Amino acid sequence: MTALSFLWGETLMRMRRPGGVVVAAAAVAVLGGCGSDDSAPSFDVEDAVRKADKAPYSAQVEIQTFIGQPWSTMTGRVNYNAPKAGTLRIRHLVGKSPVDYQEVVTSDADYMLYQPGSKGSGGRWRKVPPGVSDFGSQDVDSYTHTLLGMGPSVRKGVEQQGGEPAYRLSGTLTLERVRPADQFLHLQMSVTKKKWIDCDVWINKAGRVVRAEQRTPDGLRRVTVLKDFGAPVKVSVPKDVDETG
Repeated sequence: MTALSFLWGETLMRMRRPGGVVVAAAAVAVLGGCGSDDSAPSFDVEDAVRKADKAPYSAQVEIQTFIGQPWSTMTGRVNYNAPKAGTLRIRHLVGKSPVDYQEVVTSDADYMLYQPGSKGSGGRWRKVPPGVSDFGSQDVDSYTHTLLGMGPSVRKGVEQQGGEPAYRLSGTLTLERVRPADQFLHLQMSVTKKKWIDCDVWINKAGRVVRAEQRTPDGLRRVTVLKDFGAPVKVSVPKDVDETG
């Protein structure tokens, strides 16, 4: 399990404990003002998704987690429509001691390296099981198909995202609906007895997800932004890997 997976899970567990509940108002306030942009030209989102290029591509990705305030940030370039692969930099704000590390994701395994001065092994890359990071578990396209299958009520119209029109889908997903889109979040919801999340996805005219958000009943909020789409990137296994951890 990566540090990110552990901290995400520990966060959800802490939010169950007395004194650990986080009020969701802060997350709701951040979302205030989101709504359909009447000036943006509309388009058929289902048609766009159906016609989207199925060839592999890469995107610059940023994943932020909030618990009323910023908790972690993950940035990097990763591949989609292909086996999971990418290079990432992660920062967790754990009390007064931020944890910084790099992560390399391949189809066979993940590798992470703590930065000097952070908690952790430091100095050498560590090999960990594949698909256990927040990046590795989330399938934004599956979220899209799940929401589209829920009918007209989830279709909120076109908004501006990253300087381009994007169609917003918004709905409440039960535990079982989360399973195919995000196995790690599904596991954590099961452990913490959460039965639903609110989810929003924004899709551009090319049928690609440019933004996704998930929000739990107790105020945890995760925001994923994808941009600068391009050719798939080649990812190599780091040198000097410690496979004992």
